[in-house]
Amino acid sequence: TSHASEHEGKHYQYCSIHCLEDHLGEGITLKNPKVVDVDSLKFIPVGNAYYVVGSKKRGTMTRVSKYAFLDIEMAKKFQAKYGGEIMDFNGALQKAKEDFK
Repeated sequence: TSHASEHEGKHYQYCSIHCLEDHLGEGITLKNPKVVDVDSLKFIPVGNAYYVVGSKKRGTMTRVSKYAFLDIEMAKKFQAKYGGEIMDFNGALQKAKEDFK
């Protein structure tokens, strides 16, 4: 569930999408946001990720898990085993924002 990004020339790493979202304060724009692909354990651009949200597999810093995959087929296999909904980064980010309303 690890994410990373750049802001004003500095590199940041976050334990979860929620902590990444928490850094997105008023007027903050993060550069090159990335997430760890569950299958390869390597960082991938969030725009290329398929997130499985709300699976039975426990998440990090959240009650609603959010796991990212580069390969849609791997996301579907995970979903078949653990449930959840497949969505893009923006959908997963919206779910993260709902966690703390």
